[in-house]
Amino acid sequence: MRCAMSERIADQVLSKLNKAYCRRSQTLCQALLRAEPRIQIVHPPLGGYFVWLQFPPETGSAAEFLTFCCEDGVKFLPGVKCDPFHGDTGDEAYSGLPADAFSLYARFCFADMDEQLLEEGAAMFARCFQQFLQDRSKDIETAGWSSLRDLANAIETRTPQTNGLPSKGLFD
Repeated sequence: MRCAMSERIADQVLSKLNKAYCRRSQTLCQALLRAEPRIQIVHPPLGGYFVWLQFPPETGSAAEFLTFCCEDGVKFLPGVKCDPFHGDTGDEAYSGLPADAFSLYARFCFADMDEQLLEEGAAMFARCFQQFLQDRSKDIETAGWSSLRDLANAIETRTPQTNGLPSKGLFD
């Protein structure tokens, strides 16, 4: 250990990891933005190995989308799973945020993927997202809503009596 410290071996390893994670982060962010511009990168990572995404309101929830993605082998962590107050009872967590504050967010990990795999994964993710919204749009029209935008507007102007969900039977 003394030798490793005196020769600054850990510094060399960390320097290599920093460069690799930076390249991977840039690759993933650029690939996602190219593949699907409706998804927003919350903050491009300045360190670490996670990218946070925000889905548009018409997505419904990241957890619902994850279920759809798993069929094609695409996985991510829904934002609600990263909420330290997830599962608390009541309308608000201790943070004062609504209980569903993270429902349209997802966390992607790029720690153990090379750049080519990240490019391929971003393309697969975008295809899943596009298919998910297309299928969801059909379901919404069948339920009587005229568009995803109308559903998103209804969700954004939710009332306590409906617990935030449209009352036209969409999720029945």
